[in-house]
Amino acid sequence: MRVKEIFDVYPGTDIELNISNFLDYFYCATQAERQASINEEPQLSKNISCENYAYVAAMVEKLCTDFSLQYPEWIFKDDYFLTKPWFPAGIKGKARIYLMLYSPMEFLRRNLYVSENVLTRI
Repeated sequence: MRVKEIFDVYPGTDIELNISNFLDYFYCATQAERQASINEEPQLSKNISCENYAYVAAMVEKLCTDFSLQYPEWIFKDDYFLTKPWFPAGIKGKARIYLMLYSPMEFLRRNLYVSENVLTRI
């Protein structure tokens, strides 16, 4: 599976499911397969939110850091950064402060506030 396939959303599926499927693939792949899966930039679509693009770019950057992969240039383009803070739905109050303190740097730099184990799969 490739990163760009995350944005192939068909009726009855959503991006979150595709992200989970990508992570399952990535964690079982060889180092060469991992690198190949992140190299190609997704095609931008008006049907996909800028938050989703920023999230996937942050995810790719974090995976590169954690698995010693080469960072693809596309993740550093302006299209993959938010100007306003984003928190998961329903997060308010002290939970926001927690996310502000413990979000991985790759997400923080894109104005995304998530838990420190955001990419963990069970």
